[in-house]
Amino acid sequence: MNLKKYNYLFLGLLFTVTILAAILDGGFWLRFFWALSMILFYGIYSQYSRDTKWSSELMFLFFFSGNVFAIFYESWYFSELTLLSFCGAYASLIAYLYKRKGANSIDSSFKPYFIGAFLINALLVVALLVILSKYFESSLLLPIFIIYFLLILSLIGLAFLHFNSVASLNSLFLLGFVLSIVLADLLRFIDQYYYSSVYVKICAVVIYSFGYLLAYARLTFLAKEKKESYISFSKSKPLKVKEE
Repeated sequence: MNLKKYNYLFLGLLFTVTILAAILDGGFWLRFFWALSMILFYGIYSQYSRDTKWSSELMFLFFFSGNVFAIFYESWYFSELTLLSFCGAYASLIAYLYKRKGANSIDSSFKPYFIGAFLINALLVVALLVILSKYFESSLLLPIFIIYFLLILSLIGLAFLHFNSVASLNSLFLLGFVLSIVLADLLRFIDQYYYSSVYVKICAVVIYSFGYLLAYARLTFLAKEKKESYISFSKSKPLKVKEE
């Protein structure tokens, strides 16, 4: 059974429903469909990557738990649990990227640009934290946000290093995925703590969906390298993708 066309159908349907939820509701149902999307994305990922790594499994687990906690973020300590779950997801992505070719080393000619970009982004993060901290209702949020932003900076840095070292279409898809989910999460937190707007919600959904479409493109790209565009669940042998 060719699952590729069904993947596009389900992704398109979920995207449409989530956009409608952002426009009409913007609260519980938006967060519910956002959490539901993680189940679909994991199902698609499982089709192409049977030989999974613990870091990617943890990433999906943390992202799913974070989106589930976000549904009820107004009560108890679910805001803190949401943020901690996203920290776990980004830490898992960092572990995954660190093992990739070239992602754990910096070329000497690239060091000044990398350090400069890191410092600029660090200043922007500090400015954003100063703005958001005025709206935190819990004293626990600030230290967790500091850890969260440190992980974001490390993740983006590793993604750029990986792209700089490999410079392939596959690494470009991976870099786009990382940047998209980070930007979408930041927009969600801005909407939640600073400026609540339906336009911010829609932008977050669009960017988030685009990121996972890039991840889907990466999986299909790797599968095509093995001359298979999809994996049938009826097959007994899993597809083994060559590591970068």
